[in-house]
Amino acid sequence: MGEIDGLAFRVLGAAMAAFRFRRLRRADPPPLGLVSRPLRPVMLGGESWDRHGLLEVTLVHGDPLDSGAPLAEIATSFRDGTTPAPGQALGGLVHRDTAASRGDWQAYDDAAAADPTGPVTFSDAHIRAGGIITAVTALSDRHYQAASFTCEGMAGTIATRHCPLGQLSIDRATPIDPYLDGYLAFLQRLARHRRARRT
Repeated sequence: MGEIDGLAFRVLGAAMAAFRFRRLRRADPPPLGLVSRPLRPVMLGGESWDRHGLLEVTLVHGDPLDSGAPLAEIATSFRDGTTPAPGQALGGLVHRDTAASRGDWQAYDDAAAADPTGPVTFSDAHIRAGGIITAVTALSDRHYQAASFTCEGMAGTIATRHCPLGQLSIDRATPIDPYLDGYLAFLQRLARHRRARRT
């Protein structure tokens, strides 16, 4: 029965992903992503919708499960007030790294946005967004940083690990298909980690 349930779950998950991906490919304008200092892999980090359409999309650049590797998460708002505040983006990234290092996948799932736990400092920084160098206020916690910014009239939030904000350039992420493929590959990898944790 477990195998049948597992197969049904995978089929349903694939159908849901196909439905979500079709809608994301039609997003106009496209979400924001990293166009400098390529970080691999890339993947969809998540998205939210309401009955009126797309609210927010997060794209991830770098390995979410390797806390020693550079990573940048960029959330794009398609409507005012729908991206996480920099403090929440920073706290969520720190919490996920901590949970992954412990193999605590339930806590990993619950850490989409969280308040920072460590001392946070504020400083001036610059990000190149849409080809324009923009001054931002950076929140920092050890080797993590986060900031809000605007790019071509769209609001965004970026959170990074081992990746100084001043080295980054952000613009439209086209095509989006590599991020969708990366999301499916990450789900498979995460499932293997969960199975290994249970054995």
